Amino acid sequence: MLDIIAIGGQYQTVDPDQGLANLRAAATAACRERFRRIDRFTQMALIGSAQCIDGADVKHDAGLYIGSRFASLGNITKVHEQMICSGVVPKPANFINTLSNSAGYFVARNLGLRHRNLFVSRGDASVVAALQLAAMDIGTGAVSQALVGAVDEAVLPLEHHRFRLGLETGTEVGEGSHWFLVAPEGRADSLASITDMATLVDERALDQWLNQLDPATEYRVSLSPWTQQRMTSSCLQNWPMLKGFDPALAAYPGHAAGALIRYLQSGENSPLIVIAADTDGRFHTVVTWPKAAF
Repeated sequence: MLDIIAIGGQYQTVDPDQGLANLRAAATAACRERFRRIDRFTQMALIGSAQCIDGADVKHDAGLYIGSRFASLGNITKVHEQMICSGVVPKPANFINTLSNSAGYFVARNLGLRHRNLFVSRGDASVVAALQLAAMDIGTGAVSQALVGAVDEAVLPLEHHRFRLGLETGTEVGEGSHWFLVAPEGRADSLASITDMATLVDERALDQWLNQLDPATEYRVSLSPWTQQRMTSSCLQNWPMLKGFDPALAAYPGHAAGALIRYLQSGENSPLIVIAADTDGRFHTVVTWPKAAF
């Protein structure tokens, strides 16, 4: 369906004692011009996208697709606190940055992209939704390439953030900006190929989808901590060809994208299945074959 031709991004585990990492210097280094009054979510998007396309041949008509569970959550929280708790009208820049696609504007401007620019949210499966949109547009010839990102920031205090994410008390929390440059399948220089993406209505449908996999092929499987909490059955244990892959990432909605990047960086040859849940009880799967596996 899609070839992955470049990857990049950033990730950090949130230290409850040190607070959130300051990204100003990294964002400044990633930008081709000086952007004023951008929020932390936009900084993360700018850093990750710039690292992905560094040295890659990106077409100006490439589509841009960003997935995130909450988008600019830190800025949105600040605006709501100003309005509701203090009765203060937010600054225009803060209000504008609450729009989900605001970060997409800055990424496109920074990279010189002039085509489609879409934002999508689907729980922990937002990167799958973004990849599905990219695949449809590439398949119809609407775009020649697609830059796909999954950006999810953490917000302090962490106990509130865990509650917001539906995580258990004390769960380690992370944040990340993970990006993929994808193109039509058949590229000789690709890092990997995405051969299947599925949206499954419940765990029973997930079990049926797993049943159609080749039992003679060993697959590696990655699930985010939140996705694991959503699963009530042990259907994954029914398939001996499925072996777990631990990307050593904390819990955050962009876990699926981060796991895919870490797997490609690991040099493993087996196909990877990423399973991610959304907030409506569905499960979304992506099957990726590293180039060395073919």
